[in-house]
Amino acid sequence: MEAGQEEMKDLIRARQERMKKWLEEIYRSKFIQEGKKKVLVKGQQEVKILVQGGKRVILEVKDDVQRKTEEVKTEVQRQIEEEKSEAQSKISDTEKSVIDLEIRPNNVPGSLELMYDTVKPLTFDGQTPWTIFKTQFDVVSSVNGWMDRVKASQLVASI
Repeated sequence: MEAGQEEMKDLIRARQERMKKWLEEIYRSKFIQEGKKKVLVKGQQEVKILVQGGKRVILEVKDDVQRKTEEVKTEVQRQIEEEKSEAQSKISDTEKSVIDLEIRPNNVPGSLELMYDTVKPLTFDGQTPWTIFKTQFDVVSSVNGWMDRVKASQLVASI
């Protein structure tokens, strides 16, 4: 019987050993899972903090862009008003000048011929050769500053 008891004790010890190993594995597995869970939770918290920081940075950039956009709009509006005012001033000055010109009496002499000394046009008498008369006529018309129309009428009058 002692041999049977001894066998039983060995069997019980072996089972206790297996049970102990099994419990250690369960404990180790549970410990690893808890560690993984802690690492996961900590990682999630860090990601959450990073996301919140990113959101804050995005909001700051958005606010900065909006502020700068408003500054640019204000500056553009100011420049438009300046240019508009300057253009209006120039228009007013031009209108005044036009009115002054319309009101001012016309002091221009009736004929521009009175303003310059003139050389009396020649008369073609038929005795002077035509080429000489034409050359003299061209000189007189040039000195008197006659345009083509005046030249023509003077030439007709002198023939």
